[in-house]
Amino acid sequence: MKPSLYNFIYDYPDDKTKHILYNSLSGALALVEEEKHDIFYRFSQYGESINDSNFLNDLEKGGYIVEDSCNELDMFSYKSLKMKYSNDAFALTIAPTSDCNFRCIYCYEKNSNKYPPMNEEIQDKIIKLCESKIPNIKLLRVSWYGGEPLLAMSAIENISNKLIEMCKKNNVDYSASIVTNGYLLTSEVYKRLISLKVNSIQITVDGSEDEHNKRRPLVGGKATFKTILDNLCSIRDCKVDEKINIALSINVDKTNVDGINNTVAIFKENNLSEFLYTYISKVRDSNNSFNKNLCFCTEEFSDLEYKFINENFNKNVLINLYPKILYNVCGADRDNSLVIDPNGDLYKCWEDIGVEEYKIGNIMNDKMMNQSVFYNYMLYDATTDSECSSCKYLPLCNGGCPRIRTYNSNDRCLNIKYILERQIIDTSTNIIKDRENKSKINIR
Repeated sequence: MKPSLYNFIYDYPDDKTKHILYNSLSGALALVEEEKHDIFYRFSQYGESINDSNFLNDLEKGGYIVEDSCNELDMFSYKSLKMKYSNDAFALTIAPTSDCNFRCIYCYEKNSNKYPPMNEEIQDKIIKLCESKIPNIKLLRVSWYGGEPLLAMSAIENISNKLIEMCKKNNVDYSASIVTNGYLLTSEVYKRLISLKVNSIQITVDGSEDEHNKRRPLVGGKATFKTILDNLCSIRDCKVDEKINIALSINVDKTNVDGINNTVAIFKENNLSEFLYTYISKVRDSNNSFNKNLCFCTEEFSDLEYKFINENFNKNVLINLYPKILYNVCGADRDNSLVIDPNGDLYKCWEDIGVEEYKIGNIMNDKMMNQSVFYNYMLYDATTDSECSSCKYLPLCNGGCPRIRTYNSNDRCLNIKYILERQIIDTSTNIIKDRENKSKINIR
């Protein structure tokens, strides 16, 4: 037996005679007494035998020790490739329009190609594409994107109704989400989205009301914050049998970071804090759309994010944020995943929408374009990367954002690299306080 490559050992702050063991490949978490910690340490550092059979068995179950012949990189690579090329689900991001009623200062689509709203011919091609996938999948997952997708509600309804019926006939699960600026999200539109099986909505605000209105105004410059707030209050009071999960993203850079707490306070004052899942997002200079010097690097943002989480979430939410093993980062590097813009152009990542050199084809024909873009997304393997393959955080990061690692290798690591120790210690402390009579915790 040998120690895993992915073990982390931390001191338990509430009792210096205890230590936290965490394994990023298995997800196991354990609290051990000083004596067992020392035994494990000597085994890991000097190869000393572990004579306690029960302890040895626990370590093996948790993945803290593995067979001498075990290649953990191969294990992780196999599971990642299995998910990457799985056909169980088909994920489709659809931008029915590139039009937007906002003029956000950092929008990465502002310099991209603009097209008319998606016509019926392209909509029909989307249906036919899904028909070809249906016999081999268990789940069809659609994400509505833009532009501002609610400007093309008729296309959303037309495509959704046909896909829902298709899935129903073929016993395939269907789910949908939408990314919207929230300005057109009235309670009536919300009810229509429920009927279209949308189960997740993401809305963005940018700090306090004044700050938001400067950064995310309407075309023409008018304010937008109050309308979004009024819409959310109306939805909160909406009498419906089902509710859609709404996530509120607060976009943050170095110019508006001081307004985070004020923003949260506004939503609390309007009794929306329990209704929304609020988080902060890092503004990035995608497609050279924003001043890079005003953006936080990942390490800086990680500190902000963790502070935000601890100040705004209770311990039960913190426990639910326990690090997850990331066999697949997103749809960009999954085989059975596509992005379609209003013109029918195909991409692997929604941030590539409208950028000519990142198109991989068009739904109206079978011709592949920019093959190197497709293969750069699909063939990257973090386990063969010289930096990633030797990193203990690999199972939690898997090489980071596919787009960043493809076009810009700098700052590609995910936030977890910078907050893992704090997250594991805080999670352990919260769990142990709930289970005071237990000295060992295993989480899978």
